[in-house]
Amino acid sequence: MTSVEIKIMNNDPKKIISELLEIIGYTDDKESYVNSFIEICYQKALLDLIVKLSEEKQQQLNQRLSLTPVDEKRKLYEEYFPKEEIDEAIENAGKETFEEFIKSVEPTLNDDQRNKLGDYLNSLSPQPVSAKIICRIFVLTQI
Repeated sequence: MTSVEIKIMNNDPKKIISELLEIIGYTDDKESYVNSFIEICYQKALLDLIVKLSEEKQQQLNQRLSLTPVDEKRKLYEEYFPKEEIDEAIENAGKETFEEFIKSVEPTLNDDQRNKLGDYLNSLSPQPVSAKIICRIFVLTQI
């Protein structure tokens, strides 16, 4: 597989991760895993952003976050960071998390699973796709 930059606007990241879990033979609760995976991406991204703030602003933001419903947290972050910076942080965290996921499961895959994984990733785009860039989908379809 080769690495290319793509933008996949019509794909659902939850569905993609679920399909990948199916391909690798994951037998536990897929929905829970998918939700945790996406939450980890967001947490990594937001931590990367928070450390850029002064200590005073970090404390202020953390206080406000604890009082803010999940569906309103994006708006809160936008008070502290430009939208583009948030998107970039999520994209980078998504790529990193996805790469870690692929590296952790790759040694356990048989040839058939590897082929199915490659075929699936390539089916998401008319161009060949590497696992390294598939998490770009998170930025384009989430928050």
